[in-house]
Amino acid sequence: EPELILEAHVQQGHTLINALALVEGQINSTEDFANRKSDAIRNQLLYVNTITSILMLSVGVGAFVGSLFGMNVTNYYEDTDNAFRIIVFT
Repeated sequence: EPELILEAHVQQGHTLINALALVEGQINSTEDFANRKSDAIRNQLLYVNTITSILMLSVGVGAFVGSLFGMNVTNYYEDTDNAFRIIVFT
């Protein structure tokens, strides 16, 4: 009879070990899912950041070109034909 009690406790121990392994697998699956979800959100944010940076660069280049054509020259360059090229490229 002590062997039957010991056998029952060993069987119960194996059952608990299997249940814990199952829970561990579920935790790992949930962690993988959460990591993939956060990676997807991070990639979307990087995409939006990249698009915003490209747009800001385009606006900056446009403003720079506009400022080159709109500058007021108040020195001896204003009478020369190459004033724009001299100021921009030096």
